[in-house]
Order: sequence, then structure tokens, then C-alpha cells
Amino acid sequence: VERLFKIPAMAFRLVRVVFSIGCVTHLVSCIFWFTKVVSSDQEDVYEFLESNGLSRDASVTQKYILSTYFTCTVFTTVGFGDISASNSSEQLLCIGMMLLGVMVFGTLLSEVEGGIFELRKFAREKNHILYQLK
Repeated sequence: VERLFKIPAMAFRLVRVVFSIGCVTHLVSCIFWFTKVVSSDQEDVYEFLESNGLSRDASVTQKYILSTYFTCTVFTTVGFGDISASNSSEQLLCIGMMLLGVMVFGTLLSEVEGGIFELRKFAREKNHILYQLK
């Protein structure tokens, strides 16, 4: 793909990492909502929705945004505290989410460092060529 569209390697790596983070966030958000529904009775789910400003008949999109918001607060370790795990199943899932978030964040940092390394390498090679031309 890089060669076909002549995309710089660093840009391609960054797009790949952002896409991967988006996919992981989506998957974990869906798993969180599934865990919420399966491990709680219907009344608890309604209470959860209402305590987060949603009605009992909230749309799938609104529920998805709520679960993605929670996933992002866990992944980024912000943890505002406005949404939290309310039973053992959700707490176990959150532990996994936290560990996964650390790995995702570490991968992101590694990719950024790799991109910076490539830019510096390119600049050194360019300067070396210019020096030889003098």
C-alpha cells in the first residue's frame, strides 16, 4: 500500500497505529456494553443509563458513545469517576482494559519514537550528501 500510493513510511505507520487504536477501542467498548447488559439486571442497566443522562430508550449510538467514553477514560488513565464498574464482571473487564490500555499506549509511544528516529536518520543522510557535494 505504501508503494502503491507513495505514502511516506512514517505517515503510513501513524495511520496504521491510529486505525489499530480505533479498532481496539471499538472492540473493548462493545465488550464493555455486552458485559454491562449480561452481568446486570434490566433495572440496573436503566439506572446506569439514567445516571449518565440517557433515557431508558436511548439509541444504540448513545449507548455506544457512553461505552466508548468509558473505555477512553480507562485507556488514557484519566478515570473521571463519573462512570465506574458496578459488579465483579465489570471490574474484571476493567482490569483487562487497563492492562490493554497500557499496551496500546506503549505501542503508540514506540511508533512515535520510531517515526522521530526515521526523520532524524533522513536528516542526517541528507546533511551527509550535502556535505559531500561541497
